[in-house]
Amino acid sequence: MLIRFDRLEEPVHLDGVWRYPGETADLDDAVGRSYVARGFASAVSREASVAPREKPSHPPTSPRLFFNGRAVANFPREKGVAVSVIIPLFRSERFIRPLLDSLQNSDRTPFETVFVSDGDERPNVPGKAVVLPERRGFAAAVNEGARHTEGRAICLLNADIEVRPNWLAPMLALLDKNDDVAAVGNRNLNRVGRIDSVGSEYSYSTGNFEHVLRDAEDLASFERDTLANRDMITAACLLVRRRDWQALGGIDETYRIGYFEDSDFCMRLRARGRRVVYCPDSVVVHYKNHSGAGRHAHYGANRRRFQSRWVETGLVDKFAKERGRRVHDGDVMACYIVLNEEEFIQPSIESIYPLADRIIVVEGGNDYAVAAGLCGADKRSADATIEKIRTVADPENKIELIQGAWRDKTEQRQAYAERLKPGDWMLLMDGDEVFYEAGLWRLSYLMHGGQDVLRPMFDLFWNDFRTVGTGVWDNYPQAKAIRWREGYHYSDHNCPSDANGNLIVHGQGHGLICERLYAHYAWVKPIEKLRRKAAYYERQPGARERIRPDYMDRVFLPWRERPLEIAEEFGTHPFGGGGAALFDRKHPEPIRRRLEAGEYQWE
Repeated sequence: MLIRFDRLEEPVHLDGVWRYPGETADLDDAVGRSYVARGFASAVSREASVAPREKPSHPPTSPRLFFNGRAVANFPREKGVAVSVIIPLFRSERFIRPLLDSLQNSDRTPFETVFVSDGDERPNVPGKAVVLPERRGFAAAVNEGARHTEGRAICLLNADIEVRPNWLAPMLALLDKNDDVAAVGNRNLNRVGRIDSVGSEYSYSTGNFEHVLRDAEDLASFERDTLANRDMITAACLLVRRRDWQALGGIDETYRIGYFEDSDFCMRLRARGRRVVYCPDSVVVHYKNHSGAGRHAHYGANRRRFQSRWVETGLVDKFAKERGRRVHDGDVMACYIVLNEEEFIQPSIESIYPLADRIIVVEGGNDYAVAAGLCGADKRSADATIEKIRTVADPENKIELIQGAWRDKTEQRQAYAERLKPGDWMLLMDGDEVFYEAGLWRLSYLMHGGQDVLRPMFDLFWNDFRTVGTGVWDNYPQAKAIRWREGYHYSDHNCPSDANGNLIVHGQGHGLICERLYAHYAWVKPIEKLRRKAAYYERQPGARERIRPDYMDRVFLPWRERPLEIAEEFGTHPFGGGGAALFDRKHPEPIRRRLEAGEYQWE
């Protein structure tokens, strides 16, 4: 099914893929219909697929070209160019001569210069000059300049820069020696010679990228690693591998005039799994703030666009974690109690591993589980749960397995609660819950929002991997993330209490209820396990009065043969009511991978 994402105003991360306004995609029919039904896209005919959704805001125009000050129809081809240096000239007249002087004999690397100007008749610059008929901003200027380049790498360089000797070769060497590196920045000094930037990191306190080690005087310890990873390098001086530039189509021109476009560009590189690094051996002086971009009317819209793409999705957290940085004041502690969870415990741990600082798994049954027949007198899992946990890849040594002879669930929960400290985030996990990657990082973002309790919705899989419970099933968002405070403890197996013994979560309405962030495979297991699950509910106080007798034989199994009839007559929920619907999206990656490998084969 051919669809166009023409109902989007901003890019959206859907089912692990970025979708952009106006993008056309050929998708499975069910998936395509889902996006149409959810208001993201419209179905289009094959014939219409080649037509643009709307006229571009800036119709194509032919720039004027100058070479060494003379008008030309085309630039001459140059051989042996390693780097093409693109220099926008907006409001830069007083900086051009110092820049040109500094570039003269500055580096042994063979490079060309491509100057881009907005409306100047004949820029007085050597080499290539591209003149645009109107001001369209930094992104449009450098994108147009890039179309006229020869080098295997592209260097964006502000006009208010003076380069120091040997400024280019060290950056290019990093690109040539490290295939996973897409872009390299350098040490930016301010006009008085102090460090202005060696790359930037996102700050939730300011809502912006902030320069690392601004005005630092001693970089010796910091620069031991010459491949210092960054999320963002300022485009004042940024070297990019040509194939990565082309893969992204250059800088996003929806960032009008200026600001945030270089942050967005670097984050798009990071989203492709590429590295953005800082090179300490390259130095430039940046005089700054001559263009007035930060004061422009488009600043607010650019900032909101960046926030929606990268901050509210939690991707700034993801990239920071990949670089080994903390993203929350306290540790994120994933806490499990598990018994007989061999089917999903591995993908569950894998799904939360990137965000969690520690993963505590309390394994085993308790007196009640023994009485209900879920385990033997030894209170151990009767399946391969323990083996599955022990074989989860744990390169950062995060996983702690705790086994014991437990009295009840309260004792089990207290076993991991004792390892929490004030300020930590307790991420409550069942062994059959698996986070969507986008959901995990969205949760991380929400953890910055000042709420102490987060209650995300989830997809509850019922009967098979293609069906989710609906209706009544959606009435139970779980307290999934809880900010731990002084005196918190467990005196009740469902919810922690504060120092005064009051339950932290006060009923269904307490805490921030958020969108669907994870998948729960509670009712997709071997039938005998599900029978024991239903029998366990029948023994629980409060549940046994509500669960329907013979639920498995009267509702669950007959639904497979007569879904419409059973759903209409009985509903699907063990307590009555509820429906079911086709799951038309992608499973979390750890589940999808196992399904494709045929690992889940049972009746």
